[in-house]
Amino acid sequence: MHEPLNSEAQTSEDKTVVQLIVFRAGNEEFGINIDAVREIIKVGIITSIPESPDFIKGIINVRGEIVTAIDIKSRFSLSVSKETESKHIIVIKKDENLFGLIVDEVIEILRILKKDIKSSPSLIDEINQKYVSGVIPHEGRLIVLLDLDQVLSHQDLIPLPHLKKTKFIEKNHKSKNNRRDKKFTDLK
Repeated sequence: MHEPLNSEAQTSEDKTVVQLIVFRAGNEEFGINIDAVREIIKVGIITSIPESPDFIKGIINVRGEIVTAIDIKSRFSLSVSKETESKHIIVIKKDENLFGLIVDEVIEILRILKKDIKSSPSLIDEINQKYVSGVIPHEGRLIVLLDLDQVLSHQDLIPLPHLKKTKFIEKNHKSKNNRRDKKFTDLK
């Protein structure tokens, strides 16, 4: 008797091994796919960017390349039981941009089967659920698997008030240019 094609595909996908970088931020553990990680460095000098959101701590220089440093604890408003100093920055390249996730500590590189990644529970509120691509129960703890495309999406990194301010400035700039162009045309 032949097995259906779908069950064969399901079995091979279940055997797929996924490698994750597991890190701690606040009281939580998170995982990201190792393929997205360019390198892990120690926290160094971060240059602040004026009027940026609280979770964007600034920029860093990594061998001549500019990296936007994002504090994961601030990004997700994570509670902290004791004050710990962030030790590592996980450098990630998304599209043409480099981002550095500031984390308390990189814990391990974890190899798991894809079938061991559980879907995120519906109890996670909808705002934060878009950042989570799954949950991994491992050795008595839960590791939240982040969806980096959502965490690092351009629209989520620029806060709404900043967008409104930018659009207001652009609108006023355009109207000033139109008036200036009209005046110039009137002189001809």
